[in-house]
Amino acid sequence: REILPEVLLEISKTREQLPEILEQAEVLISPARNAGKEAAEGSVTGVFSGLFKAPVSMVSSLRPDESIVENNLTDEEKQTIENALVRAVESGKKESWRTKHGNKGFVSIIDSYLEGGKQCFEIRHEIYLRKTGKTYVINRDNCTLD
Repeated sequence: REILPEVLLEISKTREQLPEILEQAEVLISPARNAGKEAAEGSVTGVFSGLFKAPVSMVSSLRPDESIVENNLTDEEKQTIENALVRAVESGKKESWRTKHGNKGFVSIIDSYLEGGKQCFEIRHEIYLRKTGKTYVINRDNCTLD
């Protein structure tokens, strides 16, 4: 039972030092957080480009639902979805989006992994197109572009 006062004293000293320790940790982590955010934003842009900015020669390889979605969204709406995708990568949560044209949906990151040195994402898009009155679910695996 003699150890108890020593343990309590050590706990008390640790509590006193905790604010300084946390402040030092924040100074160390902050640059890494910013670097990670910038890397994620660049990765996401490349990922989204794979679905909506594919070269003409690749458009024929799109599934029918993807072609319908591609042809019924403006560039501004695609940017809105890309912004939601960036938020989903950063938060790890399902993110919603909505456009002034009445199109809306969700985007979520199902998985992220490395493949051949590239950051890859399994992405789930749920896209409601007002013009068709239907919701399209598109699951894609996309890796960052070099």
